[in-house]
Amino acid sequence: MEKRHEEFEQTSERAMSYLRGTTPVPSADPLHGHRLVFRLWHFPSFSLHRSWAVSKLHRERATEDQWHVRQIAWDRPRDYTRFSDPLRGLSEGFHTLPTIEVRDRLIDTADITMRISSGRSIAISVVAVPHNIGTDGETFGYEDGYIQCNWRNSGPVQ
Repeated sequence: MEKRHEEFEQTSERAMSYLRGTTPVPSADPLHGHRLVFRLWHFPSFSLHRSWAVSKLHRERATEDQWHVRQIAWDRPRDYTRFSDPLRGLSEGFHTLPTIEVRDRLIDTADITMRISSGRSIAISVVAVPHNIGTDGETFGYEDGYIQCNWRNSGPVQ
């Protein structure tokens, strides 16, 4: 008996654990000495799910900050098609490993400092808007170790 739905759920759970940083991506180089400053994510309904983890290298006696961003992208539509289209599944496999891409980049200190300062001025209501209806399931999120928030559609207005 085929269990494609359960297998896709396993794939999805594994991908989300990579995107949320709860499980390291096996193919990614470990970031030794980095401390997570914040993580952002965008999970659209019908395209790649992405998260960005911004970290800072912790070094004793460092003369200059070194900032880093790691983007993790899950090709959810491709994996969904692998399980829903038997011909695609046969050619690519019905395994539960998600299609993940990891990209790393150093960030300019002045640029990230300016963006963090700008982000501090964003006001977020702690009470949901009662007439805000989401129709496609697109979500965004932010976490920094003290706070985690998720929102649908376009999010807070700056």
